[in-house]
Amino acid sequence: MSTIELASGSATMTARADYLLVVEHGTLASGEEALRYVTELELAAQRYQLRRLLVDARSEVDEIDSRGDARGAMWRWIRTQRVFDMIGYVLRDEMTIARVNMTALSERLPVRAFAGVAEGHRWLAKQRASSTAIPASRPTSSSVPPPPMRTPMPPRASMPTPPDPRAATRQTARQSTLSSQEAEALLSGERRMTTPPGATARTTVKIAAVDADAADDILSSSPSRKTGEIVLNPSRKTSR
Repeated sequence: MSTIELASGSATMTARADYLLVVEHGTLASGEEALRYVTELELAAQRYQLRRLLVDARSEVDEIDSRGDARGAMWRWIRTQRVFDMIGYVLRDEMTIARVNMTALSERLPVRAFAGVAEGHRWLAKQRASSTAIPASRPTSSSVPPPPMRTPMPPRASMPTPPDPRAATRQTARQSTLSSQEAEALLSGERRMTTPPGATARTTVKIAAVDADAADDILSSSPSRKTGEIVLNPSRKTSR
């Protein structure tokens, strides 16, 4: 416990488990005293490593002329300070409590006013529990296994399509047909080489002027094996 001396009183500071409790005895006289007062509060918070503050200010009175300057200095400090995360005030006047709460809510300040220390203590404890609470996991029964994890199924391999025996038979028949056509084409090609289409094969016979005496030679002659022509025997000439 430590004490801050004021012009019109004092303030005692006590470190609790999770917040700093300050009990004021008297009233802040001026703005300068308010600045010295909050400086001592910040030093105590750093010394005790506490970031929550609860001030019991029920001894304050409004009859002092300089009270307005001290109140304004305190509000300026509340709006700009970065030492305390939460500040609770215990006040004796219901109207003052309502005014402090409305101002804090409208400006979104982490400040609340209460009529008793117990209420401020519960507020600080509740806010601390909600900010540090870890959501509990849902209990599961040991007799019921957890649902299996869904794993992506590998793509199903496509099976090769078996060959159609009828297609193979048709292919074989086609090949045989093509073979017959090719054979026919070859035969037709040979025919076109020897005999023009639409014409019959003829044997060329060279006829020379002969007399009756050369008839025997014509009959005894033989066709040539190479050209298919009948060659007359030129050894015997017709005499005139």
